[in-house]
Amino acid sequence: LFLAELPQGEKIDRGAAFGRIAFSCAEEDVAKVHQKAEVAGLGSILNPPVTLPTPGKADVVVTILGDPDGQEICFVGNKGFRDLSKLVEGCDFIDWDMRDKLDQAQANYEARQAAGEAK
Repeated sequence: LFLAELPQGEKIDRGAAFGRIAFSCAEEDVAKVHQKAEVAGLGSILNPPVTLPTPGKADVVVTILGDPDGQEICFVGNKGFRDLSKLVEGCDFIDWDMRDKLDQAQANYEARQAAGEAK
């Protein structure tokens, strides 16, 4: 993995995209990445290594870093990541109607929050 700094003042145009990029690596490498990020002192450490439990599924080890441009970079333990990425019978489709409803509910919440109505 090679990270390059953008020229001073230049920004990435992400359009409507958001979120973080994630890399799968050996569980023991998650802590090593975190340690190297601490020593380098660039960007930020958003989450030190932590094991996230997923009841009924595999736990996953992660650390989340922030690059100097604000992009989140997640390093995820490979074993847990692979276990959580397995296809579950009956879950191999996207319920677009439900997704649209959830998107609308989120938009409504954000509008209320912007108006000072939601907490």
